Amino acid sequence: MYSEERRRQIASLTAVEGRVNVTELAARFDVTAETIRRDLAVLDREGVVHQVHGGAVANQTFQTTEYSVDARLRSASGAKSSIAHAALQFLPEAPGGACSRRRHNHRGLRRAHHDAARRKTVVDRDQ
Repeated sequence: MYSEERRRQIASLTAVEGRVNVTELAARFDVTAETIRRDLAVLDREGVVHQVHGGAVANQTFQTTEYSVDARLRSASGAKSSIAHAALQFLPEAPGGACSRRRHNHRGLRRAHHDAARRKTVVDRDQ
């Protein structure tokens, strides 16, 4: 494996796991600990990871961030709406079928159950 490939994999592992260990990386890539330290030093200079004693931690810009509820509601609305429409087939037929929906669920289900009101009965506490 070329050093660039190894560094890319180390950067990816660090981003996913949050931190990596020199000894574990050396065993994983079948190289010496010194080779891993040099790789981490390069990645540190490039700003990809932050080298610490015994390994490296993900740089803040590469760490996974949790988005706000509002941002998550606005993202991928088309896909969420499609999922809500597909989920309608699993609801029981009216009368007597009900789907209790918590307030924080996506608006797509509300739109979907309005579209299918003739086929299904959906109980919505927000109405």
